[in-house]
Amino acid sequence: MTDVLRNILSKASRAAGGSLRLLLLVAIIAGFYLTPVAKTYAAHKGTDGALDDPAHVALLKNIIIETWLPAYNLMTQQFTVAMMHQMVMLGAFFDAKQQLETQTLMQQMMAEAHKDYHPSMQMCRIGTNTRSLTASEARYRANTQTIEAGLMQRETLSANAPTSAGPDSDKRSRLQKFADTYCDIRDNNNQLAPICGNSGGPDTRVNKDVDYTRMIENTLTLDINFVEPPFAPATDDEEDVMSLAYNLFAHDTFTRIPERHLMQDYGKDELLDTRSVHAMRSVVFNSYAHIVGMRARGSEEEGQVGPFMKSILVEMGVPEAEVNLFLGKFPSYFAQMEVLTKKLYQNPTFFTQLYEKPANVDRIGASMQAIKLMQDRDRFESALRREMLISLILELKLREEQKNISNNILTSVSSFLGDPVQ
Repeated sequence: MTDVLRNILSKASRAAGGSLRLLLLVAIIAGFYLTPVAKTYAAHKGTDGALDDPAHVALLKNIIIETWLPAYNLMTQQFTVAMMHQMVMLGAFFDAKQQLETQTLMQQMMAEAHKDYHPSMQMCRIGTNTRSLTASEARYRANTQTIEAGLMQRETLSANAPTSAGPDSDKRSRLQKFADTYCDIRDNNNQLAPICGNSGGPDTRVNKDVDYTRMIENTLTLDINFVEPPFAPATDDEEDVMSLAYNLFAHDTFTRIPERHLMQDYGKDELLDTRSVHAMRSVVFNSYAHIVGMRARGSEEEGQVGPFMKSILVEMGVPEAEVNLFLGKFPSYFAQMEVLTKKLYQNPTFFTQLYEKPANVDRIGASMQAIKLMQDRDRFESALRREMLISLILELKLREEQKNISNNILTSVSSFLGDPVQ
């Protein structure tokens, strides 16, 4: 019986799989008790039992191999299919989870992109009001060079300059310009009639040749353009700034040195002395030319920023009809920097528009730092000009001391030698 069971279990194991061996053994043992068998095979005296009967063994084989094993094979296959189907469903859950997480991440990144890259009105305003700054700065520097060159021509008595014939002709032309344009007949206790007549100059230009505050300091944009076009008639502001410069610097110009004197040593020394004064005055001219040049009218090309800057002032309460009086039709470099570094932040709208997305607030901060760098650069250049002026003041003080020391040396040597030293 042991061999028969082992043989049957071995076949069952190969047919149904090793995992069902225990289950098959239990089923076989239960089968002996549950399966009905004919009474003729019930008992055999002197034998090992019914399994010694070949017919009974064949019956068991038939039951196990042809009935139970196919059923267990089908059951195993069904279990396998069911488990695989469960894995498919579980995999579908994992796929759905991954897909939903990916979609959520994409939507989150899309929302962040819309938030971070949506331009704010404040950034548009800053960007718009800086687009003419470079062109206006180029105009400012070109006008500065032209103004300084004109003042140097007058200083050095160049041909075709008002001083070419000497200081007398310069003063005559300036006096005539004063009588025609800048005279206020109420000055000098109403006693300027012999020079100015009974009317004087236009009310808008009286005393502009001597009033620095009204002419330059309180004006953001001057109607000056000494660069282009080259032969256009001079504007009122162009005449006024030059007349003011003539009264501020080199009121008494040098007398022209005759050619015959330049052939002598003393004439050459006089020429060098005058050129030394010219050089020192050129430093003064440079500061004045920069102050005036940065107020020269700005870019006149299409897309200039005048209307946009004027809208900022209108928001602050300046009447629209008076905006041009404040900024000028074409705002100068100085006027544009005035708006970008000061007026823009005096508008309450600037602070209310800081209730913005964090990325836009950072961009506004970076823009303010960039504008501050431009302003710091202007201040640095101004400090260099002031440093040069201070150095000239020191030089003039040292020249006086140098003369005193030179005179003392000559006096000491003359006393020692007993002869005057030349």
